Formats: sequence, structure tokens, C-alpha cells
Amino acid sequence: MTDREVIFFCPGPEYLFWGMGVYYLWELSQLYRVVLILDFPFTQLQGLERLKQSGVLYDFVPLPSFPKRLPSVGRAYLKHKHFSTTSKTVFARYQPRAILQHTDLEPSNIYLFEDASLNAAVRIRYMPSMVLTDAYSNYSLMRSMIVDRISQDWHIPYWLALAYFGSKKAGSFWVNYSLLPFLFRRSEFRPRIRAVARKNKPFYKENTRGYFDYNLTHSEKERLILLGDGEASLVIKNPLNHIGDEANRYLYGVVEQREDILLLPAGGEIDYIKHARAMSDEDVIQYVAANWLRAIDIIHKQFPTYKLFLKLRPGQDDVLFPRAVQLMVEKNDGITVIPPEENAQKLILGAKVVVSTFSTTLWWASFLRSKRILISLDLFNVPCGDWFADGFGGVCYFDSLESLESFDLCRIAFQGEDIASGPTLTEFIQTHVG
Repeated sequence: MTDREVIFFCPGPEYLFWGMGVYYLWELSQLYRVVLILDFPFTQLQGLERLKQSGVLYDFVPLPSFPKRLPSVGRAYLKHKHFSTTSKTVFARYQPRAILQHTDLEPSNIYLFEDASLNAAVRIRYMPSMVLTDAYSNYSLMRSMIVDRISQDWHIPYWLALAYFGSKKAGSFWVNYSLLPFLFRRSEFRPRIRAVARKNKPFYKENTRGYFDYNLTHSEKERLILLGDGEASLVIKNPLNHIGDEANRYLYGVVEQREDILLLPAGGEIDYIKHARAMSDEDVIQYVAANWLRAIDIIHKQFPTYKLFLKLRPGQDDVLFPRAVQLMVEKNDGITVIPPEENAQKLILGAKVVVSTFSTTLWWASFLRSKRILISLDLFNVPCGDWFADGFGGVCYFDSLESLESFDLCRIAFQGEDIASGPTLTEFIQTHVG
């Protein structure tokens, strides 16, 4: 099988690879030799070695570790140097037919896409998770979490932490898209995003073409969202939907579904609520905990024999929600908190009910073919909180505790469905890459 052509695959952060990229890899490997190029550090390199030994992965190019003692500019310099040189080396060595990447906005991915153009390789960008309805609102949600952490860690006013955050973003943009690219490639990068996002301006620049030839998404809803941001895209069937069972058996073994209610709160919301409603730390902790506890109580009454499990994201940056969780556990000793490092995908496969807000975990679960009840709670009026209001993928959406309490969850028998009506990834590649 060594005569198969090579495709490069750059999946982004490790959690995105194991959450979505691995299913792309699984399908691509059936026709091509796939070389994984890491643009983020991976802690589970042994997992990649296992994929390589099994023949799913042909090879991978790791990202070297950069000394943490260096200032951010120093680490950026080393990362640019790595991708400027490594990109040329791997294209010369493997001569890929195409390259798939999770984004075209990061400098590392731009180096790879630029060299793909020079080597006549088809450039494909794919969406590694759900496409949010409002890029700026999602950005503001994450910004609230980061700025609040800076404010608390440094003991400075929120407005000062926000000013520091904005100036650092602007400086980082100039270094990463102007200074360092000119140093290594004698040209500037021109990403589609603005240096500093503002509410009164589009998050993406108008009339700025991306560094890709094709842009892939997984549903008509998401295609229309991207089109609203000026991005044309093609809808393909999510590989998770049609090869997920096979890949998941390899990744997790046979997972028995149990009578579990899995609670997966999204990060960052509590910080946004705090500043949007001008609440103190203690008030917002009490408010969020009380609403979650009431929702849990309503759901648990409909499934009284089910066990309750709650898991936060790995490396969750906000400091307030863990305190809300502590309060929730104190008031409901039936909740078992799972360590954040536990694999969310495996937990979802084993649960009969999954509850979140608008998180990617619900989006991921909606493409599974196995039965489970998926619940999206939009209780706090946060940006993008109504993403599942249209019932995407069979997800049950509730915008109040009253609507949740009046709904009979027991009559739902969710069956994973083929949300996308487009071609499979294999069919797309055969048509557009060959």
C-alpha cells in the first residue's frame, strides 16, 4: 500500500484532534497515507504511535517544546522558525497531494498553506467543531473569562485588566502576522481576522480571501452561518456519523451505556454573567449554582434511578464556576464530580442523558448513531446560548426552568441521524483532489 498518495493533516489542539480530527484521520487513512503535522503540543504521543503502528496514521511531525522561561515573543520566534523551516522540509520529503487544516488564521497554518500553494497541493480547511452563530459574541464570552482571571490573579480593576488584554492582543498580532513572517518569509501574513475585535465592526475582514481552496462544514445550518461571515463552504457528512462506531471501538473499546446523567457545563459563562449583570462574585456563584441545581433536580425527577455525574473542561480557566460546583455538591450529595482530565467523548458514549448549555460536546453527541437524550440549557442569556433552539441533531432545547419542568423527557427516544446531506469526506476528496 506504499503507492498511495500522501495527505497532510493539521488538526489543532489535542482535544480537537481526539474530539473530531481522529475521525477525519480514520476516513482519510482508507485511501491515503496521512501525515499528521502538530501545531499544538500533544501529551498523548503514545496514542499517535499506536495509530501509526495500526496503520491508521502513516507518520506524524511533533511540535518541539519551547522553554517556558522565555518571554512570549521569544517562544513566538521559535515557533515561526520551526514552521518556516519544517514546512518546506516536509513538503519536499512527502510531496503531498493535499493538506487539511483546522484553520487558516494561525501563523503556523499559514506557513503550511503558503507552501501547499507553491507545491500544487490542494488546500482544505475543515471545521473541527460547531460553528457558532456570532463569532464576536463567542469571543467576548472567552474574553470575559480571561480578563476576569487576570483581574483576580493580579488584583487589579477589571477595566485595567481589559486594557492590558487588548494591548497585548494588538501587539501579538503585529509580531505574529507582520514582524516574524517578514523576518522568515520577507512578506506579511494577511489573515481574515482583525487585530482587535470590536462589536461595531465585523469579526472577519470584508473582501479578504482565506488561504484555502475549499472550506468544509457538517450541516446546512453551519454553512449558512459561515456564509453570513463571508465564507463560502461545502457541506460534507461528518465522519463521526458514519465511521464513528468503528473508530470509537478502536479508541475506547466496547462502552456499555449506563443509566447516567452526564452534566457538562461550558466554561466562561459565569464570568460573562457576572459582568453583564454587574453581580459580585458571591452573588453570581449563588445565582448560577441555584439555577443548575434546580435544572438537575427537574431532570433527575424524571429519571430517579439514574446517577448524576458532572465534569468540567480540562484546564478550565475561570475560577468562579469551580466554586459554584463546590456549592452544588454541598447541596446535592448525589452529584459525583469527575476529574476534568477524563475523556468527555467516552463518558458521552456511556451515558443515556447528556446535559450542557451550547457546548461542542452536545454538537459532537448529536452526530452519534446510538440513542441518548441530549439537553441544551439556555438559562442565563449568554451569547450563542440559543444555538440548539432549532432542535439541531435532535437536541432538546430549553430557555427556562419552567419550559424544562413542563416537558416530558421520558417520551424522547433520540436516535442519532445523518444531519448532513452532502457527500462523505472520501467522496469529496476523490472529486476535488483525486
